[in-house]
Amino acid sequence: KEKHQSVVNQLSENGLAKGISILFNGFSGTGKTATAKRIAKITNRPLFCVDVEKVINKWVGDTEKGTKKIFDQYYEFSKECDLTPILFFNEDSIFSKRVEVGHSTDRTHNSMQNILLEQMELFTGISIVTSNHAEKLDKAFERRFLYKVEFEKPTKETQYSLLSNAFKNISSATIDNILLNNSFTGGQIYNIRKKYIMQSIIDDEDLESLFMRLCKEEIKTSTSTK
Repeated sequence: KEKHQSVVNQLSENGLAKGISILFNGFSGTGKTATAKRIAKITNRPLFCVDVEKVINKWVGDTEKGTKKIFDQYYEFSKECDLTPILFFNEDSIFSKRVEVGHSTDRTHNSMQNILLEQMELFTGISIVTSNHAEKLDKAFERRFLYKVEFEKPTKETQYSLLSNAFKNISSATIDNILLNNSFTGGQIYNIRKKYIMQSIIDDEDLESLFMRLCKEEIKTSTSTK
């Protein structure tokens, strides 16, 4: 707490913005949300989560009000906290690019972006935004993120470690076999493990076969398109 306050004071004295905003970008299932939650936990900071669906309202004018309200509520909540909370956007859709105005909805969208840009510029707290497609973010938001952290897919060695730890009764040969032509994110391994536990109780199936089947199903589900 003391170091954060010292940082805020020094930034202010040097004429710099006091807010600290971070962008987590990368593939789905690589641990962006889990990392944000972990950071909040190990620093004992509350995580103020934004429900994007509630902000984006179909009624013209309400979206702009909802956008400004996010920050107002965050600052009010901050007053109740011993440590500065983390403002968490687990969805980057409201940070999308501004568009050419052709409809009233376009004007509303751009107005929301302008409010977000203004609020991020004046922001005095700590924020984390997660994104699966940082290239779709409005360029004006880029400089407002002090840190940009890239979440890459785990290496084969890391995938092997994750699978070995999650499936201790599955042979290393079977894990090597499934990784020979397949790749998994942490989120996918989480899903496979959960289904594995459920199915091993429900069905009387060989565990090695069950493991292989669930892995292939997860890969097929993740790569299929409409």
